[in-house]
Parts: sequence; C-alpha cells; structure tokens
Amino acid sequence: MIDFKQEQDGAVLYVDDEQNNINSFRSTFRKEFKVYSAINAVEALKNLKSYPDIKVIISDQRMPDVTGVEFFEKIRHIYPNKVRVILTGYSDIKAVIDAINKGQVYRYIDKPWNNDLVRLAIQDAMDLFDTRKNLSDKNESLQSAYNELDKFVYSVSHDLRSPLMSILGIANLAEVDVQDPKSLEYFQTIKGMVDKLDGYIHQIIDHYKGSQGKQFGDRIDFNKVVDEIIESIKYHPSAQGVKFQVNLEQSDSFLSNKMNVKTILSNLISNAFKYQREEETNKFVEVTGTITSEKAEIIVKDNGVGIKEDKKEEVFNMFYRAKQDETGTGLGLFIVSEAIEKLAGSIDLRSTFGKGTEIKLILPGTSE
Repeated sequence: MIDFKQEQDGAVLYVDDEQNNINSFRSTFRKEFKVYSAINAVEALKNLKSYPDIKVIISDQRMPDVTGVEFFEKIRHIYPNKVRVILTGYSDIKAVIDAINKGQVYRYIDKPWNNDLVRLAIQDAMDLFDTRKNLSDKNESLQSAYNELDKFVYSVSHDLRSPLMSILGIANLAEVDVQDPKSLEYFQTIKGMVDKLDGYIHQIIDHYKGSQGKQFGDRIDFNKVVDEIIESIKYHPSAQGVKFQVNLEQSDSFLSNKMNVKTILSNLISNAFKYQREEETNKFVEVTGTITSEKAEIIVKDNGVGIKEDKKEEVFNMFYRAKQDETGTGLGLFIVSEAIEKLAGSIDLRSTFGKGTEIKLILPGTSE
C-alpha cells in the first residue's frame, strides 16, 4: 500500500451520476483526501462556487446530462486553475482525445479504477495545482516589483535630474558674475561633480531600459545613431580637442534592439573620448565598420590612456575603476557586456597602456 499524508491542503470534487460510485469513491479516499461529490454537472458547479479549496476535479465521462468532457470544456474558462481528471469506463479513444483537446484534462483513468493509481493521480494533480499557484503568485509579485522599478526609474529620470540641472544653471550664472579665480575654480568643480552624477543617472536609466528591451525588430541606421551620440557629447569638456572620425558602410537594413545597440555604442564612444591623454596633441576617436542585414562589425578606436594588460578582463566588471579618483562610474563597460550578451553578440578589446584602445564589436542582425 502506498503511504499518503492523512491531511491534504486542498480538496477533490468527484462527479458521477451513479450514487454507488460516489459512495465507493468517498469511502475509499476520504481518509487521505478531503472529498466533495456531485451527482451531475449542475451540482458540481454549485460545489465549485461554494468550496474554493477544491484543487482537483475528477469526473466520469459517461453521464446523462453532459459528458465529462463537455463539463470540463464548460468550466475550464471559469476555473482555469483546477486540475481535471477524466474517468472513462469504455474504450473510446475519441473521448480521450476530446478530453485532452477540449477539456484540457490533466490525465484520464480507466474504469473500474485501481485505487493506488487514483491516489497517485490525485496527489500528482494536487502538486500540479500548488506549482501553478506558486508560479502565478511569483509572477504577480514580479510584476509588482517591475511596476515599482518603473516608478523608481521615472523618479531618477525626472525628480533627480531636475535639481541637478538647476544647480548646473546656477553655477553657470555664477561664473559670469564672479571674478575671483579661486571661486571660479570651485564652480568648475561643482559643475564637474554635477556632470558626473548626471552621467551616472543616465547610465542607470540606460541599463534599466536595455534590460527591459525585448523588441528585436527595430530598423537601425548606424550612421544616424553614431551622429546622435557624437552630437550629444561633442560639447562636453572632455571632448574638446578630440577629433571624431566616422566611416560606417551600411549596405542593407539591419534589425535588432535599438535601445541596446545605442547603449553599447554610446558607452564605447563616451569612454573613447573620456580617457584621453592630456599630453597628446592629436587626440582622436574613430568609429568604423561594415553593416549588412546579417551582422554589424564595428570598431571604436582611440589614442587615449589605454588599459594595462592585467586589467583588461576586470574592466567589464560592475563598478570597476582603475583609480578611485577617476571620473567614470565603473558601470560603462559592464552595461556594454550585458547588452551585447542580450543581443548574442561579441566584443574584442585590444589595448596598449599609454597608446590607446581598439574595441571590435560584432552584432548579429535579426530577420524580419
């Protein structure tokens, strides 16, 4: 005899038009399971409405008012989470197929039934119900968390950036009126800190939007994307004196996730002009590549400070910075690596410390 728990969290509804079968079912399984019964579909519906603890419904196939399949087909939209089991006392393969297709039945059992098989079926059905319920609860909890995260990102984007821009505006006005060199130096420091924090906020937002992006059918014009990035950063103090060179050959339409692609290129280009050598008189950032419908191969190259050999792997870690006093947040290349992974692409970093860095990016295109 198979050993089952004496008390079950949940109940079984047994539907059969023969009272003897109901009595037999109740007497056989009432010690292991909480059992409700109904002699027809109408009574079964009343039970389902009255007893929310019902997890499993077992119905005889051959009943005079409606068949078991017809009953299940009727209730599966009303009670989609209840697990349904059909009892069939005759060899009718069509009834079994209908039970699966129309009534979405979990399984069927031949009559006369084997008690151990029914016990196993009920226990498995109970477990399935609990699994589905737990999954549904977790999905609801996850959706709630996403909603809260959306609110947070909105707050970061608007409520935090607004006072930052006000501080920057006041600092700019003060620089016009103040003549003292030391005071001007302080205001420059304030502007630099505001700019750093604003960049950090942008990276958080980009990372969130990139992680949420699921659409891979965006049509991307790489020249336009790169032009927009350069336009947004060319007046930055770190970009002054840096020559931008862009040579992208795009022969076909390229489909992917635009937010992730823009996040990748924005961080790579931003890093290229941000980490320039002060003593270099011919600073440059080059963006070159070839784009077809199948893939995009892009190289971002600079003659900046470069990366030490033993640090090339670490630069893709979250919050990594070579020096604590650097202007970067340590998120840029981490965000890049995550975005590339989502697009099933690859990145190759080559750098010589003191001479510059070259990063090759390969992204696969998606079909329409």
